[in-house]
Amino acid sequence: MKLDNKLVMTGLQAGLGALVGMTAKKERNRAGLAANFGASLLMNVLTYRLGQQVAFAALRARPVPSEESPRLHRIVEKMAERAGMRKPAVYRMGIPKPNAFATGTDPDHAVVGVSDSLMKLLDDDEVAAVVAHELGHIQNRDRLHAAIGAFAASVATLGGAFLRTTGESGDSKKTGRWREGLAVASMAAGLFLTLHRTRCSENDADLAGARICGRPGAMISALEKLRNWKPQEGAEAADPGHSSASPFSALLLRLLSLLNLHPSMDERIRRLRKMA
Repeated sequence: MKLDNKLVMTGLQAGLGALVGMTAKKERNRAGLAANFGASLLMNVLTYRLGQQVAFAALRARPVPSEESPRLHRIVEKMAERAGMRKPAVYRMGIPKPNAFATGTDPDHAVVGVSDSLMKLLDDDEVAAVVAHELGHIQNRDRLHAAIGAFAASVATLGGAFLRTTGESGDSKKTGRWREGLAVASMAAGLFLTLHRTRCSENDADLAGARICGRPGAMISALEKLRNWKPQEGAEAADPGHSSASPFSALLLRLLSLLNLHPSMDERIRRLRKMA
């Protein structure tokens, strides 16, 4: 069983949610659980429906007409054609960091955004590779699958809590501590699983993007430039080696990487080099 399978991860998220719910305190009444379920459902719906607008505001993204940015429109149109999908709406971001994003659960009603700094940093082939990566997210329906996983976990948590209220009451102090510990462990596992899911989506989008643009080397080159980019003008490229790090530091960095939403640039480049 592969942990990068979307159905497997959704099932695990639901299972962990149910486990959290089963550790709920007996004092929780069903009316309170119903209210929590309603609030959770509303939060999932609002996140799914309004998340795009929040992202646009945070990234200072705006739609850009073709006459204002013919280079970007040409690249997006070409990559969409290669991906066999309708050309998405094209946005530009007013942020200093070179970055790109995609949103939309329907490939026919999607948005791709690119920052001005990314357009300046990369050549046409590299920009095309980055755009193809974003189209890979759209093709894979990553936003939809993430929303389904979050909703399944919420439903399972409330369902488990509801079943818990039907059991016998009167847990001992020792049993109560055991249940609290299990709840914390389950929630931590759920967090790590959600982050793992996001990292898997990034890797899948890299592979899909490399196939769409047909040039894994261009995506590797783009990632290397993004990895070495520094906000200070004229600064030297960052050293990716870190060869002087102690074993303890390397282990700590490895553990902290489990909390990242994205896999490391080095890991992404290694995967793509296997395709090149």
